[in-house]
Amino acid sequence: MNFVFFVSFFLFVVLFDAMFSPSLYSGQKLPFSDLFSGSSIYFAVFGIFLSNLFLSAFAIVTLPGFAFFPFSTGFLVFRSFVWGLLFYQQPEWVFVAAVPTLVLEGEAYCIAAVCGTVVGASWVKSRLVFGEEKLTRIESVKKALKESVGLYVWIILLLFVAAIIETATLVIISE
Repeated sequence: MNFVFFVSFFLFVVLFDAMFSPSLYSGQKLPFSDLFSGSSIYFAVFGIFLSNLFLSAFAIVTLPGFAFFPFSTGFLVFRSFVWGLLFYQQPEWVFVAAVPTLVLEGEAYCIAAVCGTVVGASWVKSRLVFGEEKLTRIESVKKALKESVGLYVWIILLLFVAAIIETATLVIISE
């Protein structure tokens, strides 16, 4: 999943950069420069964290895989497409400043895709996920869900740290 996500992200950035001319150049005011003031920084951290966790990681990447396991990988590539659209037009210094956030959030989305894929594949064919264990579909799904809960602890941690770093980065580069 890491290979699929990060390689497709960089390919989309390069592809969009070659196809379209960037509209934002160094020296221009960034669109989010007036976003942060005083106590809203804490709200920004939790807002970014909650939207990344529930909307991006769970609803867009993990949940579709529950229904049909290849959807998690497909929506992971869709996430890289969206990020490619967002980052191709940014100046290099913004891209470099966003690398820590990109790595942490990207890794969390990759783990979320693994969760969706494992749970989805477990109800389709138990042996795909659990080898030669003799599990019924219900037992297989329960086991996959338990494993996914453990992985979601890591997703929550990664996305929370990423939200802190993203907010700090936005505050620093908007000044």
